[in-house]
Amino acid sequence: MDNEQPMDLITFAKSLGSDFSTKEFLELLNEVVDLDALRNLSDEESQNLFDATQFLADYMMLQREFYGQEKTLGGHPYVVYNGPFIETQLTRPTGKAPNFSYLETYGAEE
Repeated sequence: MDNEQPMDLITFAKSLGSDFSTKEFLELLNEVVDLDALRNLSDEESQNLFDATQFLADYMMLQREFYGQEKTLGGHPYVVYNGPFIETQLTRPTGKAPNFSYLETYGAEE
């Protein structure tokens, strides 16, 4: 991007639409943040970015609840997620080895 401003998250949300492929999702997200550059963040910078994205996720969940957009299944709340799945220590079955290829593929199907 030659002297262009990166896309912001609001524009990303408005541009993606509801029917998108993993490739489209990742290409557009990469216009918001250089995904490859994330590997070069220090521990502190990585924590700061995690804090920002977690805040946004929590804020958006509360906002969706306020506007009656939250989802429930059998009376239990759940979060709809349509982006590529990346297995982490929180979602990986106990005893299963981490798949660090996600750091290169971003969860995109090969």
